[in-house]
Amino acid sequence: MKKTILALSCLFFSGMLLAQTAAPKEGYAISVKIKNSTAKELYLGFHYDNNKYVRDTAKALKPGEFLFRGDKALEPGLYIIVLPSMNMFDFIVDENQHFSIETDTLNLVRSAKIKGHDLNAAFFKFMDTAGQKQLEMMKARKRIDALGKDNDSSKIYQTRIEGWQKEIEAEEATISKQFPNSLVAHLFRASKEVQHNMTLKTQEDSTNAYYYTVNHYWDNYDWSDGGLARTPVLSDKLTTYFDKLVLKVPDTLNAYTDKVIAMSRANKENFKYTVQFLYKYFANSKLMCVENSFVHVAKNYYNKENAWWADSTTLSKIAKRVSEMEPTLCGKTAPDLSLPDTSGTNFFRLSKFDAEYTLLVFWDPGCGHCQKEIPRLQQLYDSTLASQGMKIYGVCTKRNIEDLKEFVKSKKIRFLNTLVTEDMAKNAAKYIYEYKVTELQSMNLHLTYDISSTPLILVLDKNKKIIARKLGAEDVVGFMKRYKLQQAQKKS
Repeated sequence: MKKTILALSCLFFSGMLLAQTAAPKEGYAISVKIKNSTAKELYLGFHYDNNKYVRDTAKALKPGEFLFRGDKALEPGLYIIVLPSMNMFDFIVDENQHFSIETDTLNLVRSAKIKGHDLNAAFFKFMDTAGQKQLEMMKARKRIDALGKDNDSSKIYQTRIEGWQKEIEAEEATISKQFPNSLVAHLFRASKEVQHNMTLKTQEDSTNAYYYTVNHYWDNYDWSDGGLARTPVLSDKLTTYFDKLVLKVPDTLNAYTDKVIAMSRANKENFKYTVQFLYKYFANSKLMCVENSFVHVAKNYYNKENAWWADSTTLSKIAKRVSEMEPTLCGKTAPDLSLPDTSGTNFFRLSKFDAEYTLLVFWDPGCGHCQKEIPRLQQLYDSTLASQGMKIYGVCTKRNIEDLKEFVKSKKIRFLNTLVTEDMAKNAAKYIYEYKVTELQSMNLHLTYDISSTPLILVLDKNKKIIARKLGAEDVVGFMKRYKLQQAQKKS
């Protein structure tokens, strides 16, 4: 009986020991030794959104020896070790987060020895050899630039460049074969452009090639690997895609935005990054009517069902901004206005303003930029715009009617200019309900048209649909030529 109990006890203890040995290590522990380093601390950072962010700091345990340790595992991605001198090197963080890096300040990458992480060992070797080849390629390109492309020596340099590039690609293929499901393999593949095999002889061939490229652009990107969000590649690919490939037409932008975001849902980190990127990308764009796509992303993806990373306060602010912008986006019918001219008594309703095209401009006589743009609009109207069937409906955003009169007289402004007068502001109910000459949205024109700066120029078609907004005076003539050409092509 005692032997049986002893045997069971030994078996139980062995099982416990085996379980403890087999259990995956939690958190992260990355040991770094740097020969000849006098640094008192090192920084652990990561790549995100084409920037570098600090994740952790390690104090020197003894000269040149550091340990980054944490109870919670790091998110996978391309990370960096940064010295106080700002020298740094990249390495991979994946599910294995317990390993050591030993190197030398003389050459942080070439001297590196990795223990406990075979993928990083291969990656460092690749960075060293590829880095040397890329340096030679850079020198060769400089020689070609100096000699000229048609020089015989330049052709030799070009052959060398092509050879080095093939060698780098072969090294990438070797690592990808050795570690087929690794972040490095996915990183290499994502960096490769999709190629078509079409012969480009006609315009139709070029069009087909374009659509092939734009529709197959993401074929080499593994959306299921969230580690790619913490590398420069996702930011670069999104920027190239929306800068150079997708047409800057609201409906087209929105369609490809939805397509990319749908693919990104394969991994929550890729989804988060893609939505955040496009939100900022469209918010910062200076291109006409791209605001439509900003509202599209904000409205459809920045909500509690999708934006799991955003708190309720942030979501409420975004929803408020959407409600402010949406009524005056390109494609919407311009909110109606009924305002008096400089007489203060003759009211003009925008919806009844008879014109093939209406240029609606909000401006302030005291605004320095307006003082240049408004006279220029009058010149353009006289020389070109009037003959194109356009009329100008000006709206002064200040209430001082005398300032408006003085400006239009001194600058010889002859197109219609309206305003909310001081008397209207003081007696709004009387003008709205007793005189019935205006409405609340006219009185609150700053909110109605989301006016944050002046001048604000919009172009409306015959039905008062907004076809352009936030143009400069000099942009209007060119826009009208392009727009009329597009309309003629649609009819033909």
